[in-house]
Amino acid sequence: MNIAYFITSTANAGPINVVLDLVKVMVLHGHQCSVFYFKNKSEDKRFSSHCYCQRINLLTNIDLSEFDVVHSHGLMPDLYLFMHLPLCTKKRPKYFSTIHSFIFEDHKYLYGPLKSFFTSRLTIAATCRADKVIVLGHTAISHFRGHIKANRLTWAYNTRVIENIDDIDPNDIDLIKNFKSKFKFTIGCICAFNKRKGIEQIIKALPQMPEVGLILVGDGEIISHLREFAFEINVLDNILFIGRRSDGFRYLNYVDIFCMPSRSEGFPLSLLEAAILKKTCVISDIPVFKEIFSDEEVSFFRLDDINDLTHKIRHAWENKEVLGAAIRLKYDNCYAPERFYQRHLKIYSN
Repeated sequence: MNIAYFITSTANAGPINVVLDLVKVMVLHGHQCSVFYFKNKSEDKRFSSHCYCQRINLLTNIDLSEFDVVHSHGLMPDLYLFMHLPLCTKKRPKYFSTIHSFIFEDHKYLYGPLKSFFTSRLTIAATCRADKVIVLGHTAISHFRGHIKANRLTWAYNTRVIENIDDIDPNDIDLIKNFKSKFKFTIGCICAFNKRKGIEQIIKALPQMPEVGLILVGDGEIISHLREFAFEINVLDNILFIGRRSDGFRYLNYVDIFCMPSRSEGFPLSLLEAAILKKTCVISDIPVFKEIFSDEEVSFFRLDDINDLTHKIRHAWENKEVLGAAIRLKYDNCYAPERFYQRHLKIYSN
């Protein structure tokens, strides 16, 4: 097949990495891919090394009839295809749009309840010409039911394609080793820090776990708030703020337990990265997490129940070998690149 992917930018962000993984598996299986993007970022070489890439705007004319499939990811790509997709069905490629989050929840965190009422509905309306709207699992199907017709909804789980794992900066290695020497074991969080990620729950738990250190890799809008809160409850010395780093998953090798206390997620790519590295995980019990992993593979805690979180962190530490092996097996069986490829191939072909 000849496939065109439309993305907002080439930034190193979750939905964009999903498309990069799609391109990799499609090209590996002999399909021809092109990527069209609207914002230029320094990471664009990640795509151009695998396929044809072109920066466009809403007025750029592309002969879409030469493609068998067009697949959009994001509001701007959806709007572009709404404007440019041929009306004639004989010249029209199959059109798919992926929505990467639970937008009614996600937009409330981003824009507030009033503005999100309009932005979430605009996101859905922009996909109106898509033959199928792809969401990230059965929980997401339920989230959009009643807003998108059932015969237009389908699902596909994500994967992560990690080809090379280079070591981290030597200065960071020394920093982390010195920090870890003060504690029995460490927890790690790797993300863009915002209210949706729920990181403050771990900080609240630290007074009950003086033997535990917390390593935060990333930056974001609430990072200064997290520092201030940690200072207020006297646990700042238990936290190491690394800052933003490229390929943050490389830091998983330097923490004992990976923690993802999210209040809302589309599909947790960081959790898949932890699974690849057989990392023991403690995660919130939100529906999307409970759909893709079980109690035998991860340690779930109840949102905002700090006592339960503390208990589950210690449980994970005591059972780290068993949980690490189990989560890797689940990844191999359900979320490996070949599964990801076969699911999208089925969607495209049908």
